Amino acid sequence: FFEGSMEKMPFKDNSFDIVTSSLAFHYGDFNRILREINRVLKPNGIIIFSTTNPVDDARQKLIIGDYKITAWGKITNLKTNRQKVLGNYFQSNARHVKWNAKKYSVRWHHTTLQGIVQALVKNNFYILDLLEPRPINKAKKINPTRYAYSNQIPVIILFKAKKIHPVGYPKK
Repeated sequence: FFEGSMEKMPFKDNSFDIVTSSLAFHYGDFNRILREINRVLKPNGIIIFSTTNPVDDARQKLIIGDYKITAWGKITNLKTNRQKVLGNYFQSNARHVKWNAKKYSVRWHHTTLQGIVQALVKNNFYILDLLEPRPINKAKKINPTRYAYSNQIPVIILFKAKKIHPVGYPKK
C-alpha cells in the first residue's frame, strides 16, 4: 500500500509486478501517472485501475425549481423551440466537485475514453480488459435511486493493461 503522489513515486525502476489503483487517476494527469507507473513496473507488469466513467463525467448540473438535475443531451424550450446542449463530453479539463455537504472542494480531471486509451498507448501499455460494472443486487436495498442510475448509466470504468516496454523505448 502506498499513499502519496501518483506522478512521482519514491520507488526504484522495475520494482513491481502489479500496480492497482481504485478511483484515483482522475485526480491527476493521466499521462504523468501512467509514465510513472510504467517506470516502477517490471517488464510485462500489470496495471489494474478504475476511474470515473467519462460518459458519467460529462453531465451538467441544472437547478429547475425545487430540483437539481444532472444531465447530458439536448433540452428544448417547448414555447420557443430553442435548444440547448447540456454537458461537454469532449472538453477534457479540470473540474471541481464539493464533497461531504460542501465542506471539501476536490479538483479532478475529466478525460474522454479516447484520452484514457491514448494515454495508455502513449505510455506503452497494452489493454487486456475493460469493464463497465453495474451494481450488485444488494445495493438496491441500500440506495434504490443510485442503484437504478448505475444500472442505466456507466459510472465507473476499469482497465487491466500490460506494460509492453519502458516509456521512450527504443532509446535513441
